[in-house]
Amino acid sequence: MSSIGFDVWGVVASALGTIALAPVIWSWIQPRLPTSMISSVVEIHKESQELLATALRDGLFTDPNEIHHFQENLLDATTRVDSVRAEVYAIHSWRQDIAAWWRGLSGNIRVLRESLKFLRAEMAGRASREREMRAAVFSYGPHLSDRRSSPLASYPSRPLRSSSDAD
Repeated sequence: MSSIGFDVWGVVASALGTIALAPVIWSWIQPRLPTSMISSVVEIHKESQELLATALRDGLFTDPNEIHHFQENLLDATTRVDSVRAEVYAIHSWRQDIAAWWRGLSGNIRVLRESLKFLRAEMAGRASREREMRAAVFSYGPHLSDRRSSPLASYPSRPLRSSSDAD
């Protein structure tokens, strides 16, 4: 008796397994391609610019060194975003996309995204602390800065009436 029948089924099963694995591999690679990653970097960059503009407009950053630090880092990020964006927008096929991924463009985008997230978090934290200090001074005076005593953070002293209680 020959084992050719088993070999044919082995080849067929291997081919089907390989074909079934292709979408899984593509779904792992596709979000890591430069064309898929660029939108998140552009969004974070835009949000960081808006955050800095809002903080400056509201007068939350007053230290010239701090302002210079944020503006310089954001300008550096803008230059890097523009460079990466130009490379990504020049991609016109999935082959070029994969080639750019292989050359490390996705890694550069990931590093840029993380540095922008760090800068955004630094600006947001600084602006938040400044707003809290101003709110404490404005609402309660300089000696009462406990956030828990804020009317927004406290619960009502008596239960709220529902519409069925009004009858």
